Amino acid sequence: MNELTISDSNSGKRVHPYRWGVISGCGLTVACLTYTLSAFIAPAFRRVCLPFVPATPVQLDNIAKILLTQRKSACSSTLGPIVDLGSGDGRVMGELENKLRQELKPNTFVVAGRFPLPSLPCADSIESGPDSVYFYRF
Repeated sequence: MNELTISDSNSGKRVHPYRWGVISGCGLTVACLTYTLSAFIAPAFRRVCLPFVPATPVQLDNIAKILLTQRKSACSSTLGPIVDLGSGDGRVMGELENKLRQELKPNTFVVAGRFPLPSLPCADSIESGPDSVYFYRF
């Protein structure tokens, strides 16, 4: 099979016709990889580098168990809306407790996973190491 070549009029050298396509494809691949991997590399440049640690299936099961138990004891079909504040490392629990005391309405329920609120007694808990869950009534 004969290879198709084009000569460059400026230099007289033969230029492969797919060269710019290959170069563009490589550039696009590098750009996509950079964009995709930046989400994983960016946390390394934070002042305090902490990994994202999602809730485990056991912890999610414990949350479901404690919510079902509390719903049954409240004789209610629902406990109201649920807000997931995300994951953390437990350093803000004291400040969070103060904020919750100031801003939550009476009879509000709070479920804390992995880290308890420091000075508020919990109404119920399932303690199983890092999968622990604590239930509070305000």
